Amino acid sequence: MRSTITVERVGPVATLRMNRPPVNAINDAMCREIIAALDELEADDSVDAMILAGADGVFSAGLDIRALYPLPREQMQVFWMLFCETFRRLAGSPLIVVAAIEGHAPAGGCVFALTCDHRIMAEAPFKIGLNEVRVGLPVPYWLTDWAISLIGRRHAERLLGLGAMLSPREALAVGMVDAVVAPDAVMGACNAEIASRLTAPANARRGTKAAARGDRLATMIQRAERDTDVLLDNWFGAECRAVMGALVDKLGGAVH
Repeated sequence: MRSTITVERVGPVATLRMNRPPVNAINDAMCREIIAALDELEADDSVDAMILAGADGVFSAGLDIRALYPLPREQMQVFWMLFCETFRRLAGSPLIVVAAIEGHAPAGGCVFALTCDHRIMAEAPFKIGLNEVRVGLPVPYWLTDWAISLIGRRHAERLLGLGAMLSPREALAVGMVDAVVAPDAVMGACNAEIASRLTAPANARRGTKAAARGDRLATMIQRAERDTDVLLDNWFGAECRAVMGALVDKLGGAVH
């Protein structure tokens, strides 16, 4: 039984909606359920596309810092590799995957959005961005590389280095999202984008996506494993613990 996501199907399109109130914080259960849902959808010949969505007001606030902060290093390493694998599965899915960003998408929420083939964001006072450096974490190599491929090296270096959070229009200007529409038009725009993509023959469409992304994703997990010690050294370093500890206290304390 799913506890952190819902999946609904209409014709060839499935909507996978993160459903972990109040902010869709990403934990191990959500990662496992997303992977399991992808297993099911990709094995179903009647499904050609997926909309990745959150809730009105928040796509996902990123990693569940309250739950992750107290974990020992070994458990944090297991979670981190699971998160990386979830990224790889979303980014490498043969399905057409479109993000419906109907709210804030910082950090891990932005990471999930960036896996998608197309990103549509609501024109509202929401923010999106990779703000990891603001909590004392360097953005890992594989994610930096992915961001560079999407928004270009100059934008990626500046925005990731600042931990900048962008408005929908700012994100559109640098290519972090592909369209900005009225809040009540996001899902319709996602379905329209999918309908346009479905006009291409499926095998050709899927093969082209694999060719465009395959090499980078094939080496991504290896690179993530190689860089894990560096990430964990920073995660458990004094700078990051101080910032995250203050954030956890603000959120009401760690979940044990």
